Amino acid sequence: MVTHEKQALEVNTNEYRQPITATTTDLGNWLIGKLVLYLESFGKSEEWA
Repeated sequence: MVTHEKQALEVNTNEYRQPITATTTDLGNWLIGKLVLYLESFGKSEEWA
């Protein structure tokens, strides 16, 4: 019984790990995109100054 519960727990962990990883990747890409946009706008304001 204990072994069966442990297996079920491992399966659940594997199922949840994938969406969490995808979300982390999306968040990282979003942050990088925002950083690039910020640096580009900062560079443009430097040119105008």
